[in-house]
Amino acid sequence: MTEQLRSALDSDVVKITLRVAALIAIPWGAWVTKSLIDLHKFQHFGGRFTAEDAYRLELRLDRRFDALPPADWRMRIETIEKELRERP
Repeated sequence: MTEQLRSALDSDVVKITLRVAALIAIPWGAWVTKSLIDLHKFQHFGGRFTAEDAYRLELRLDRRFDALPPADWRMRIETIEKELRERP
């Protein structure tokens, strides 16, 4: 059994296949390692947008939307609406 296995592993096809696999695996492994290091650096760089930040932003936007349209525009719109309702 071991002789058959040795003869199978000694064949040229297996040797070429292993070399090709190594030629592919080594650069791929280096690329994966670099990608993981870059991801780790990104994760630990600076502050993040938190739920509290989102809540504060939502309150700010709500206040801005509540102020729309401006008071003088509201008066104009109400005047125009009254005039339209009064027309026959």
